[in-house]
Amino acid sequence: MKLIKKRLINQIQIVLEILEKQYSEQLSRGGVLENIQRKYKLALEKIELDKDLNALGISGGVRAYLDSHTDYDNPLLVEMGKAEKMADKIQRGQSYNGY
Repeated sequence: MKLIKKRLINQIQIVLEILEKQYSEQLSRGGVLENIQRKYKLALEKIELDKDLNALGISGGVRAYLDSHTDYDNPLLVEMGKAEKMADKIQRGQSYNGY
Protein backbone atom coordinates (compact mmCIF):
# COMPACT_ATOMS: atom_id res chain seq x y z
CA MET A 1 0.00 0.00 0.00
CA LYS A 2 2.90 2.37 0.65
CA LEU A 3 4.03 2.18 -2.96
CA ILE A 4 0.52 2.93 -4.18
CA LYS A 5 0.30 5.92 -1.86
CA LYS A 6 3.66 7.20 -3.11
CA ARG A 7 2.48 6.89 -6.71
CA LEU A 8 -0.71 8.77 -5.91
CA ILE A 9 1.21 11.49 -4.08
CA ASN A 10 3.45 11.86 -7.13
CA GLN A 11 0.46 11.98 -9.47
CA ILE A 12 -1.32 14.61 -7.38
CA GLN A 13 1.86 16.69 -7.35
CA ILE A 14 1.99 16.49 -11.15
CA VAL A 15 -1.60 17.75 -11.38
CA LEU A 16 -0.92 20.59 -8.93
CA GLU A 17 2.23 21.58 -10.81
CA ILE A 18 0.36 21.78 -14.12
CA LEU A 19 -2.41 23.81 -12.52
CA GLU A 20 0.03 26.26 -10.99
CA LYS A 21 2.12 26.64 -14.16
CA GLN A 22 -0.69 26.91 -16.71
CA TYR A 23 -3.43 28.58 -14.69
CA SER A 24 -1.80 30.71 -11.99
CA GLU A 25 -3.85 33.81 -12.83
CA GLN A 26 -7.14 31.94 -13.05
CA LEU A 27 -6.51 30.14 -9.76
CA SER A 28 -6.42 33.43 -7.90
CA ARG A 29 -9.89 34.35 -9.21
CA GLY A 30 -11.64 31.31 -7.82
CA GLY A 31 -13.98 29.12 -9.82
CA VAL A 32 -13.64 25.57 -11.07
CA LEU A 33 -9.85 25.52 -11.32
CA GLU A 34 -9.39 26.87 -7.82
CA ASN A 35 -11.87 24.29 -6.55
CA ILE A 36 -9.98 21.47 -8.28
CA GLN A 37 -6.68 22.75 -6.88
CA ARG A 38 -8.12 22.95 -3.37
CA LYS A 39 -9.46 19.39 -3.57
CA TYR A 40 -6.12 18.03 -4.80
CA LYS A 41 -4.23 19.85 -2.05
CA LEU A 42 -6.60 18.45 0.58
CA ALA A 43 -6.22 14.94 -0.85
CA LEU A 44 -2.45 15.27 -0.77
CA GLU A 45 -2.59 16.38 2.85
CA LYS A 46 -4.85 13.45 3.79
CA ILE A 47 -2.50 10.95 2.19
CA GLU A 48 0.61 12.44 3.75
CA LEU A 49 -1.02 12.49 7.19
CA ASP A 50 -2.33 8.92 6.78
CA LYS A 51 -5.93 10.05 7.14
CA ASP A 52 -8.93 8.19 5.73
CA LEU A 53 -8.19 7.41 2.09
CA ASN A 54 -11.83 6.65 1.39
CA ALA A 55 -12.68 10.34 1.28
CA LEU A 56 -10.00 11.90 -0.92
CA GLY A 57 -12.49 14.01 -2.83
CA ILE A 58 -10.75 14.26 -6.20
CA SER A 59 -13.23 12.19 -8.17
CA GLY A 60 -15.10 14.24 -10.75
CA GLY A 61 -12.32 16.74 -11.34
CA VAL A 62 -12.00 15.87 -15.02
CA ARG A 63 -15.72 16.30 -15.55
CA ALA A 64 -15.76 19.58 -13.63
CA TYR A 65 -12.93 20.86 -15.80
CA LEU A 66 -14.68 19.83 -19.01
CA ASP A 67 -17.93 21.46 -17.88
CA SER A 68 -16.18 24.83 -17.89
CA HIS A 69 -13.42 24.45 -20.52
CA THR A 70 -13.33 23.08 -24.06
CA ASP A 71 -9.68 22.12 -24.53
CA TYR A 72 -10.17 18.37 -24.52
CA ASP A 73 -6.53 17.72 -25.50
CA ASN A 74 -5.13 19.42 -22.41
CA PRO A 75 -2.45 17.27 -20.70
CA LEU A 76 -3.97 18.30 -17.37
CA LEU A 77 -6.97 16.09 -18.14
CA VAL A 78 -4.76 13.05 -18.72
CA GLU A 79 -2.93 13.58 -15.44
CA MET A 80 -6.13 14.22 -13.51
CA GLY A 81 -7.61 11.06 -15.03
CA LYS A 82 -4.62 9.05 -13.82
CA ALA A 83 -4.95 10.47 -10.31
CA GLU A 84 -8.67 9.77 -10.20
CA LYS A 85 -8.15 6.16 -11.31
CA MET A 86 -5.44 5.62 -8.70
CA ALA A 87 -7.58 7.15 -5.95
CA ASP A 88 -10.55 5.04 -6.98
CA LYS A 89 -8.49 1.84 -6.86
CA ILE A 90 -7.06 2.76 -3.45
CA GLN A 91 -10.51 3.52 -2.12
CA ARG A 92 -11.71 0.13 -3.33
CA GLY A 93 -8.72 -1.57 -1.72
CA GLN A 94 -7.37 -2.79 -5.03
CA SER A 95 -3.78 -2.70 -6.18
CA TYR A 96 -2.93 -0.21 -8.88
CA ASN A 97 -0.86 -1.46 -11.80
CA GLY A 98 -1.45 1.26 -14.39
CA TYR A 99 0.68 4.17 -15.51
